[in-house]
Amino acid sequence: MTSTNQQQEQSLAVSKTIAYGNDVESAILQLVGQRGSCTFDELLHTLADFTFCQVFFAVDRLSREGKVILRHPGRFGYLVSALMSGTYNRLRPQGNRQV
Repeated sequence: MTSTNQQQEQSLAVSKTIAYGNDVESAILQLVGQRGSCTFDELLHTLADFTFCQVFFAVDRLSREGKVILRHPGRFGYLVSALMSGTYNRLRPQGNRQV
């Protein structure tokens, strides 16, 4: 099966999830869970039933909650990645905490 066919099947699965009433955050988590990572533009294209703002704010929330990793690998675009268990705490700067 080609990569394009796999992506189309994943998009269909995500669309079905949306059709059953799941929210944008669930759809994002499902998509990046299946693909491992995708660009923000791919998210917008795949989740066309949601507005730009809905997807943008959901990615922001998921990133702040440590459920996805948001990267800016190049000059343009962002990459949204699935979070592997324990990864978030290693990536998150702890700083010096004073009690």
